[in-house]
Amino acid sequence: MNKILDFYREHGISPVHQDISDFNYHCARREKLYRQLGMPTILFHKAEVLEVGTGGGYNAAVLAQWGCHLSMVEPNETAQNEIIELFCERKIEDYVLYKETVEQHSGKEYDIVIAEGFLPTIENGTEVLGKLKSLVKENGILVITCQDEMGMFVERMKRLVGHIAVQNICLYQDKVKKLVEIFKPQLKFCHGMSRPAEDWVQDQLLCEDFNCETVLDLKKAIQSMDEGWDVLGCSSPCFFSDYSWYKDVGYDYKKSYCEQYAKKSYNLVIAGREEIDTANIDVLIVRKGLERIRELEIAYENLKHKEEKLIHEIVCELQKLNELLKDNDKELAGFLRDTMDILTSKTDKLNLNDYPNFCKCFGRSQQYISFVRKRNY
Repeated sequence: MNKILDFYREHGISPVHQDISDFNYHCARREKLYRQLGMPTILFHKAEVLEVGTGGGYNAAVLAQWGCHLSMVEPNETAQNEIIELFCERKIEDYVLYKETVEQHSGKEYDIVIAEGFLPTIENGTEVLGKLKSLVKENGILVITCQDEMGMFVERMKRLVGHIAVQNICLYQDKVKKLVEIFKPQLKFCHGMSRPAEDWVQDQLLCEDFNCETVLDLKKAIQSMDEGWDVLGCSSPCFFSDYSWYKDVGYDYKKSYCEQYAKKSYNLVIAGREEIDTANIDVLIVRKGLERIRELEIAYENLKHKEEKLIHEIVCELQKLNELLKDNDKELAGFLRDTMDILTSKTDKLNLNDYPNFCKCFGRSQQYISFVRKRNY
């Protein structure tokens, strides 16, 4: 079951557009991403590359620019048309577009397989990850994206506020219009934002995939890879440290990175800042609090008739976190206080611009990780 695909098809959308008015700058963004993943651009030259879930083709166009032999799997009809139009505009001819899901794909093995932006939030993620692994050649590379509730927390609170704001609006497009009006001014604080506000609203605030029960975080992704695979790189953020000696060929990267992730995942909560010293922060308690808030927020969304009781419970959980963090993470504490004030406001003319901490904060809601399929010596 793929709620993302169902949602996109229902509304005839592909809300993953990118600003490529300056294509060279767009290429530079992607080059930085792949450098952090241990993949310099020369790696793509003449490589057999498969991108799964291509969307409108904005990122795939960069891969073509780097000289790969590009194949794409994209089941969304709206996105398929956008790919063809974009590639025609950019005079890209060396590509194959498979109009199917990856589960249906039976192509050859590839040097590089990329699955960006959907794997963590589909119900059959384990099955799809297995299929992706089977499409990678020996010594080839798999790139996927992951999510963690730590990194999704800020957007979840914006999502909650958004759902409250449109709860009495029936038509989908009217909901989108209202939410764009509310949240577009905030996106200027998200440094490097390259998506239109309308796309961000539809993908982050309205799409049901945000509430998938089986979220795939970095630790789960690493643990799901068998002995034939190893971690190559990580991005957004790149927070794994490698202190191993180069001659230690038996070094267990996966074990080391999983241990690091448990300690460092707190740094996903708010984007755009350096690593936080968590010596005085009980990260486990924070995680449990955020997971409880996630449960309550999803329950609120799913109610046909909204109950203020759930909002009160969320505010109580936010207050607990504020007490825990007010002396050790003032930026997050400020966001928590603003969120509580917004949720307890009784006015219908609420102006979010009056809450600068709420407006300026965004989470690290998506992480990239690359794996290499080990060579048999």
